[in-house]
Amino acid sequence: MEQADRKTIKRNMVILSKDMDFVGVTPALLARGIFENHHIDKFDSKPSKKEKNMALLMDIETRGPRAFTSLIESLIEANQKHLAQKLGYSASGPSQGRMGQAQAKTAHVNRPAPFGQPTQQVPEGNS
Repeated sequence: MEQADRKTIKRNMVILSKDMDFVGVTPALLARGIFENHHIDKFDSKPSKKEKNMALLMDIETRGPRAFTSLIESLIEANQKHLAQKLGYSASGPSQGRMGQAQAKTAHVNRPAPFGQPTQQVPEGNS
């Protein structure tokens, strides 16, 4: 995961840990290969929703270049667009959207890269 994406998660850690639907988000993260069942079981063993979410969010930062985009997509699938928007997602229509890094320091192209690829940085001077 890119440093700018890590910072975006950290900047939004309070609202994400408080409001994220752990049970709604984890199946999509499993399906995308970001986590395996034993990871989810470890997070789920935490006593509170907030602690489960914090453990997931802290670990997702180490899960590779697709993790940030997968988190946003998982939030959208769990009907938590308001949290996806905190991470830079902006809806462009009822069922379409664009990925953006409105809060991140590193500029990105406003669409996801092909599945499995990190978002592409905007060349210097074009942001």
